[in-house]
Amino acid sequence: IAAISPALAVPSKAIHLVAGALWLGGLLWLSLADPRIEGYVAGAKRVSSIALVMVILVLFSGAAQTLLFVGSVQNLATTPYGVLAFVKAVGLAALVIFGAYHRFVVLPRVMAGGTGAPTKLALSVQQEIAVMIAVILLGGLLAYVPAPRLTG
Repeated sequence: IAAISPALAVPSKAIHLVAGALWLGGLLWLSLADPRIEGYVAGAKRVSSIALVMVILVLFSGAAQTLLFVGSVQNLATTPYGVLAFVKAVGLAALVIFGAYHRFVVLPRVMAGGTGAPTKLALSVQQEIAVMIAVILLGGLLAYVPAPRLTG
């Protein structure tokens, strides 16, 4: 990673990993915390807000890294590395859809005290975690796929 452009690659990788870890940590708390505890609703709102910021950081840092490695949009479709990076981006899109569903559908039900809403949130967040783990594993696989040769 550092051989391409360390001034960009190293900070973007660090931001990507820290943001992803904070996002995953919040999801784990949502899925494991007892919704009956005092402050659960406030905590869920806080996790949702923090997750939004982390998604933005993951998106931009991941895009920066992908551009550094694939070199062109054409390489996204014509190289194994590019295709895998694209699939990882699709996984991020799925995670964003989960987040929007939680923030705009399930969380308001939890805040309104709807019966079963906290359980529904926990189950849905567990599904989101499963998708996130798959995306993380794709990222790990990406480390073993050669990046396209950049010319110029």
